[in-house]
Amino acid sequence: MVQTSYQVMILVIDDDEVLRRRISKRLERHGYQVMGASNGLLGLEQARLRKFDLIMVDHRMPVMGGMEFIRRLVTQEEAPPVIMLTGAGDESVAVEAMKLGASDYVVKDSEGIYLEMFQMVIDQALNRRQLLLDKLRAETALRVSEEQYRLLFIWMQDGFALLGNTGGSGCNVCSLRFQELNPAFGRMFSIVPETLIGQCVCRLRSIPGEDWLPQLDQVRTTGSGRQFEVRSEARNLFFEVTAYIPQPGRIAVIFEDVTARKLYESELERLATTDSLTGVGNRAEFCRRAETELERLRRYQGSCSLLMLDLDDFKKVNDRYGHGVGDQVLIAAVTTIRNCLRKIDVVGRYGGEEFVILLPETDLPEARIVAERIRRTIEIMTVSAGDRTVSITTSCGVTLLGVTEDATITQALDEADQALYRAKHEGRNRTVLFEHPSAMTGTDLTGIYPIARYHDATLLPDA
Repeated sequence: MVQTSYQVMILVIDDDEVLRRRISKRLERHGYQVMGASNGLLGLEQARLRKFDLIMVDHRMPVMGGMEFIRRLVTQEEAPPVIMLTGAGDESVAVEAMKLGASDYVVKDSEGIYLEMFQMVIDQALNRRQLLLDKLRAETALRVSEEQYRLLFIWMQDGFALLGNTGGSGCNVCSLRFQELNPAFGRMFSIVPETLIGQCVCRLRSIPGEDWLPQLDQVRTTGSGRQFEVRSEARNLFFEVTAYIPQPGRIAVIFEDVTARKLYESELERLATTDSLTGVGNRAEFCRRAETELERLRRYQGSCSLLMLDLDDFKKVNDRYGHGVGDQVLIAAVTTIRNCLRKIDVVGRYGGEEFVILLPETDLPEARIVAERIRRTIEIMTVSAGDRTVSITTSCGVTLLGVTEDATITQALDEADQALYRAKHEGRNRTVLFEHPSAMTGTDLTGIYPIARYHDATLLPDA
């Protein structure tokens, strides 16, 4: 008996009530649930009202015989299998019934031996029915899957490309060719997808081959999917690429446009590291850059100077002209500072009207020259305030970065601040250098080990 999770329901149609009951009892002993009908017309009515797993129908019956019953039943959707019951000598009729759609037939004999055949015939019919249903479901699922894939392929926003491994393609760069491209892929790269079909992957000019071909080779070699980012400089776009193997010899590639996300992340980083008024790095960003330079000094030696500048009497500008004019003075001062620096130099706003500058590969004498250039340029700088002009001066403290092995950025900033304080104390609008004893040359240090030595740059010869 076929194993099911429910009780199989069978309809027996026969005009002989005694025989119908006899068949029903035999089937019930085998665990089936059985209902009966006395002719084909009543059987059709019951088949419309209930879902039977199998129907057994006699050939010769009044009102409607078995042949007509089968002819009408098979027009119903998901009609159950039918077993034709015929008398001896009616085998040709049974064959004709099977041509109409019957699943099998049983020849009734006077001794009732045919009743012993029911179990086997029913099991075979139910098995064939199950196989047919499974096949139909699989075909439906496949058709739905293909339709969904096609809809997804056409309407998905991400670019999709199916690549084939062509082996000896004749290309010296790669052995992958485009086999399928969706419309979104064409829109992303402003191409007609059909023009790339059959072409080598390296023909996609918008993305340099070295940016993604090695990644595809890794997918092909390892068999594992990968995610990576590529940039199309030609279109100023960023893509997150997912590559995997859907079947041997093929690589599926999905391009997701993440330009908006990258720009958002870049803007967040800019806001976190940049002074919003002047556009230079904030204190945290400057210290991070300085730490990087200190690590470079420890590894490769060389020299680096640090400047700390403070605009003199800046509070008077704000009090007299207002903070709007004060902001314009700060912006103009930063522009002036930048014009006096190289591309490798780093400037940051340390706080208020105070700025710090990092001068890589610059010793103290050279740093003094730069500081004086900045001081003198700011001294002649003017900013409009209505019908009046505002001028300002600056004081600067200069020190060397990483003089000793245990030197820190905090220590260097403190030294520059000390030199700046001395410049303010000595009258403002001047540059003061802070020197470690180890940085002094031509000085007799016998019996003397001062913490620091100061030079007033205004007393030194002009650069």
